[in-house]
Order: sequence, then structure tokens, then C-alpha cells
Amino acid sequence: MKAVAILLLAVLAVLFSAAPAAAQSECSFCELAVQYIEGWIAENATEAQIERYLEVVCALAPATEAKYCDDFVNIYLPTMITYLNNNVPPEYACSLAGLCTSSMPVEIAEAIKTKLNRRN
Repeated sequence: MKAVAILLLAVLAVLFSAAPAAAQSECSFCELAVQYIEGWIAENATEAQIERYLEVVCALAPATEAKYCDDFVNIYLPTMITYLNNNVPPEYACSLAGLCTSSMPVEIAEAIKTKLNRRN
């Protein structure tokens, strides 16, 4: 699992240095983070462990991105874990959270939200 975290750090370093716009950066970060979160969930990592992995990433992020990274962990991480644990497709998680613009059909978004509301 440490190797995965190191790989994530390397990928995020490239991502943060290449993303030209804040909105694109937020969406790209979310999409990448969700892929790793999904993998860590599959490895039975707890929410606290996933939070620690991402906090390491945030600590190493450029100053211009660190605040957003911290906010993602503090605000969106529990939501992303809930989505993934409830079988929301990873490609929809960031759109449902409002971090990405999506071509996801409205009917699918509403069906997912309804399903999650029934479980809560």
C-alpha cells in the first residue's frame, strides 16, 4: 500500500504542475483521487487510513494547490467513500459532488441521489 501512496504522490505532482485552470485542477484531482480511493477501499483501508494517505499528498502539494487538496480531504472524502461504498461508478462520483462538469444524463444522477437518500 505504501507503493501505491508513493505512486499517487508522483502522479499528483505531475497533475498539479500541468493543470492550467483551477476548475480543471479540482476536477482532475478528484478523478485521480477517486481512482486511488476506490483501490484503497478494495484493500479494506479504513476512512482514517485513506485520509492519512491523502494528507501526505496535500502536504507535498504546491502551495497554490495545498488548500484545495486539504479541502477535498476534509469536505469531499467522506462523500466519495460513501459514493464508492454504495456502488456509484467512479466516473460519476466527482460530478455528483459538483467538482466536475459531466455529460452524465440527468436521469442517472437523480437515480443515484435517490438511491443514496433511501440508504441514509
